[in-house]
Amino acid sequence: MLKGQGFPMDEITSAAHGVEDAGLHDALHDAFRKAAGPVLLIRPGTDTLDRVLAAKAACSGDGGEAGASFREILCVHDDFPALERLWRRIAPQDGDGSFIAYHGTVADVVRDFPLAWQLVCLEGGKPGHAAGELRDLAHQITADSRVVWRDDGEARGGTAAALVSAGVYARADGGGTALSFHPAPGAALPDGGPVEQWGILRALLHERYFAQEHPEPGRRIPVGDVLRSIRRSWLKRGTEKLGTGKLGDRSGWPYAAPDAPPLPPTLPDGRPWPRISIVTPSYNQGHYIEETLLSVINQNYPNVEHIVMDGGSTDATMEVVGRYRDRLAQAVSEKDRGQSHAINKGMALATGDILTWLNSDDMLAPGALAAVAMAFATAPADLVAGICCLYRGGELVGKHLTACEDGPLPIDDILDLDHGWNAGQFFYQPEVFYSRDLWERAGGRVNEALYYSMDYELWLRFAEQGGRLHVISRPLAWFRLHDEQKTAAEQRFKTELLEFRDRYLERTGRSLSGGRAFPDFSRRLRVLLLNDNGGKYGAGIAHARMMEALRRAGQEVEAIALALNGVPPGQPCPVSSDELLAQIETVAPDLIVVGNLHSARINPIVFGEVSRRWPTLIVLHDLWWLTGRCAYTRGCDALLTGCGPDCPTPAEYPDLAPELIADAWRDKRRVLTSGHAPMLLANSAWTKEQAHRAFPEGQAPAIERMTLGFPLEIFRPRDRKTCRDLLGLPRDRFIVLFSASSILDTRKGGDLLVDVARSLDMPDILFAATGHGTAQQLGVPEDRFRALGYVEDPERLAIIYAAADIVVAPSTEETFGQIFVEAIACGTPVVGHGLTGVADAIRDGVTGLVTAAPTAADLEAAILALYRQPWLRRSLARWGRIHAENIWSLEACYRSLFIAFRRLGLVDRLGLPHKIGFIPGQPAAAAFDEPERRGRSWVPGTGVCPEEGPYPEHDLPARFHWVCGPKSRVELLCRESGPHFVAIDYQNPLFEGLPLTIEIDGVEVRRVRLPKTAGGASSLLHFKADLATGARSMTLTFGRWQEPGAAERRALAMIIRRIHVIPLA
Repeated sequence: MLKGQGFPMDEITSAAHGVEDAGLHDALHDAFRKAAGPVLLIRPGTDTLDRVLAAKAACSGDGGEAGASFREILCVHDDFPALERLWRRIAPQDGDGSFIAYHGTVADVVRDFPLAWQLVCLEGGKPGHAAGELRDLAHQITADSRVVWRDDGEARGGTAAALVSAGVYARADGGGTALSFHPAPGAALPDGGPVEQWGILRALLHERYFAQEHPEPGRRIPVGDVLRSIRRSWLKRGTEKLGTGKLGDRSGWPYAAPDAPPLPPTLPDGRPWPRISIVTPSYNQGHYIEETLLSVINQNYPNVEHIVMDGGSTDATMEVVGRYRDRLAQAVSEKDRGQSHAINKGMALATGDILTWLNSDDMLAPGALAAVAMAFATAPADLVAGICCLYRGGELVGKHLTACEDGPLPIDDILDLDHGWNAGQFFYQPEVFYSRDLWERAGGRVNEALYYSMDYELWLRFAEQGGRLHVISRPLAWFRLHDEQKTAAEQRFKTELLEFRDRYLERTGRSLSGGRAFPDFSRRLRVLLLNDNGGKYGAGIAHARMMEALRRAGQEVEAIALALNGVPPGQPCPVSSDELLAQIETVAPDLIVVGNLHSARINPIVFGEVSRRWPTLIVLHDLWWLTGRCAYTRGCDALLTGCGPDCPTPAEYPDLAPELIADAWRDKRRVLTSGHAPMLLANSAWTKEQAHRAFPEGQAPAIERMTLGFPLEIFRPRDRKTCRDLLGLPRDRFIVLFSASSILDTRKGGDLLVDVARSLDMPDILFAATGHGTAQQLGVPEDRFRALGYVEDPERLAIIYAAADIVVAPSTEETFGQIFVEAIACGTPVVGHGLTGVADAIRDGVTGLVTAAPTAADLEAAILALYRQPWLRRSLARWGRIHAENIWSLEACYRSLFIAFRRLGLVDRLGLPHKIGFIPGQPAAAAFDEPERRGRSWVPGTGVCPEEGPYPEHDLPARFHWVCGPKSRVELLCRESGPHFVAIDYQNPLFEGLPLTIEIDGVEVRRVRLPKTAGGASSLLHFKADLATGARSMTLTFGRWQEPGAAERRALAMIIRRIHVIPLA
């Protein structure tokens, strides 16, 4: 029964139109008797339409409230021919112009019409989509209005009950084929009254729809420009106040729940959070089981069923269980036939959609259940697996992640014990969750005849049933390694496993697939990462994150940057081909991963020799390797047949003289089509498609997908008010953030955002941007726009993301779009066009909104849709963070690289085990090295500005770096361990007695007050320090710095010309 149900579900009322739904009849007449609020009809059938017309006519003269004779009615259909048919039926009876026809979906209506509806009638649509549509509509109605859902499907009662249970609606009344939903407290909008400019909008839309020929009737007709100004006038009538969530530190697991916002009421598609059933078999585990129970309770997941099946423990197990009995679905203690029997008994009681068992000495990781539910909701899967954190004696000793690809479980690899199962390719049991459907297809039981390997046998049956695996790269379980666990008896475990496997092969007639060598578990790769600018700019940042991902997996990583500050136009690369080959030989890598090279201006032909001598992969951070010159083609197809001197943009970055473009294209093709061609890694589906498209059939090199990784410990949710205070941003404005190297870059969509910022006169909206550009340059009023400058420090960038309400990046051509992931990882919803590689970076309705079309009007519509729906922003923030943890961690990046290596044959070729593990406490990744500056002993870091000058007219006669306060960092590059003399050649033109504290690797080595320098003279600050080989972090902390202002937005403290690091041994 539905909460608040007014009458039985099968009650119907006869009327003039045949069989009539009483709920719809009452709702229509009630709505048309009232003066306030428009009516929304979504995909109405002719029967519904006739009732609306009849109710409108009947109520226009029978005593309704003043103004009730006119009612704004929006008639919506996502199929244009169907909309035309509806309009032909409406038009002859619409004498007062009440009706507007609109072509779009429910999501489009929510975005384009910021109105409070008096009545919504929903019917038709794609199977399974109604729940999501009803959820979206719940926040678009007034307190005394209703959403009427007409549906004759058998599942409508369950859908309604789930929405009411989740708090999306207060109650649902029903009769016949119609259900009436009433708004939940706090979700409804205030009455909006009559809608301004309805007649104008009607004329404009109908001219666009019905007075023109449409060459592609199946496509949505763009109307963003028509709606733009009218939508603004509606919003100006009243705005909603914005709320902020507070996130605290996560500590004390499992005894304290993470301080995170509650989950949204539903999944992104409107379905309720699925029930997850967890069976815990136990026997005499009183010293562990409390932590197991708390790890489930403190998930704060809204639909968990925890069942404890104890085998008659004689210790304190049931005393502990008793303390939490009210949080358990079942708790049974009785003699059983062992662990497998207990699991089967518990599973027989389970009612969940998703199942697993959790042994009483293991724990779920924080947030595991929401992550699993989101994974099942966003990927076609029968099983979901994640990271299993391994603990011994309370210390984290490792992390395991399956090396299996997404897709059907590989049965041949399961049967290959030495190279697959026992080699760590598959699972630790608590890291796997599976669907009820797969469990039942596979027999709905674990094998009670097996003592150690019942999970292995179950995965084998899952593989026989074609079970589809989806892997998420975030922790799901904490697994204890201790001497009391069954699998500690390794020899007995492996003996049972081998005997069972051999019986299975004999029974089924299968044979083992060969080909793999026995793994060397001590094998570590030596990987060289090579690019132009090191860790700078978007591609360099992505490449540096790959380096960190490889390092976390225990691989040895070296990095070379060919030109950290780029090479000026017309000048050759400072590193010759022979010098580059010699440097690579010095590193002696197993594998080379190449990033962007165009700033180094190196001849790509050298990479033919590189790939002949070493396995080489090229990451397509852009399309430069596929063209003669450009990084993005902007629709030009010359790369297919040969770029040449007729290139339309030879002077754009990366520029190249027209007469050199054809040779550059041919050189790259020779490298990429040779018999030892480098392999290409694409960071999005679009990039992979472009790479395949660039070559004639049969000539493309090997091309694989990879996933970019992000440091989610940096890009994380933070308190918004605190972030705004740190940045000097107002607390009471709705902040729209744009992030790009230049705000004026048209490829990044800066022109579209400027269009919106110039024309959208909403007093509480503030546009802000990181990157080069000012309000004056953009022609935007200064009270409407805040320039934050170019930001290199990832911590500061994360604070900026967290301070914003939404992040907008309307790029038209990207291989991926890191901004979108960085922002949503910080809990800030995103808006973008969803074009090219951005389609992989935004998940519409999960991490943010994708615009209906790449126009300023549609960009504005998406911005305003989030502006007026704080509930949606909060939901996207929570869903999006979960999604980011699932698929965009640094661990996800490494897994994607490993799978690419295996698909390319490199795992076996290089002698690696088919296993993925991560080692805690790895040392920091090495800095990028510059082979053209062998003598250089330092690399600028956070807070150190790019090299500039000389400016002799300002007493700055040499090249230099400004260093910013309050804290900056550099890397000292030490070639050997031992005592060193460190000398900083500096200028201090700003402050007399500048306080400075210097730390190396966190240890203070010098505290001074620097005298002011004058006349272009520099001074030398020096000290001795014991330094280890490699990159050492030196931090400079200042007591004074120049406060940023309109003329200079950097917090300038001092100038560094160079740093000398001289060994004294």
